[in-house]
Amino acid sequence: MEQSASRNTNELPSISPINYKVGDHTRAGTTIAFIFGATQELIVYRDTDQKLQWEMSDLTPAATQIHHVFAKLYACMKSSVPKARRDEFRDQLGQALFLALTEGQRDQAIAHFIDVERAITQAALYHARLCYAVSGTVTFIVLAGATAATAYLTNQMLARTFALSALTGISGAWASVLHRSSSLALGPFDPTGQHVFQGSTRIGLGILFGLFTAVASKANLLLGFAFDNLWVMLVLTFLAGFSERFVPEMIKAFEDKSPCLGSSAGG
Repeated sequence: MEQSASRNTNELPSISPINYKVGDHTRAGTTIAFIFGATQELIVYRDTDQKLQWEMSDLTPAATQIHHVFAKLYACMKSSVPKARRDEFRDQLGQALFLALTEGQRDQAIAHFIDVERAITQAALYHARLCYAVSGTVTFIVLAGATAATAYLTNQMLARTFALSALTGISGAWASVLHRSSSLALGPFDPTGQHVFQGSTRIGLGILFGLFTAVASKANLLLGFAFDNLWVMLVLTFLAGFSERFVPEMIKAFEDKSPCLGSSAGG
């Protein structure tokens, strides 16, 4: 963590925090670069290393609780907010910390963090959705290139139809990623790798759903009328990739129509 713990200054040379100025060396041995606020007992500042620091003459239980709230938000900011915006939120947290430590009531003190917490959460959510969309796009480019090359190079019509079905399934999944990226419910403070994994696997589902639809149609198990018409097949495989429910609902419909599968699933 880049912020310091508060210091009980009773054991240090007698000086009021309110007398500190930018450029002064504090009792902690740091140099003040910016002061968020100061009273006779408290100072919250940013040092020349761009770290948030604070000193307090008497560390109360309420101040300890306030620091825990501040530390949690600071950690969330560091882990989930893009670097370009961290300075902005660091300064907002510094201002909120000073106001909170000067409050007499704990609830009123914690309320000073509400706005900055909301802003940090929104910035982290935007970053999560961006990671989801970018990872899905990169995966789409790789898999689409591979399936398109397969369709172009093969001379067998059956293999080409399956390759094109996989390609349109991937395309549908990519369209879904782009469509949902601005509204998808993601954990804003989940690890970045988790959002990357979600975006990539969504494209992976597209190729599986597209191929499943083509195979099921060729086997005349589901949508058997479609396989002989390439354009209809491509539309259906695109829908299979776009909608996460299209293939599962087809499988459920097949189970309902099959007495053997229906009784097996029910048992």
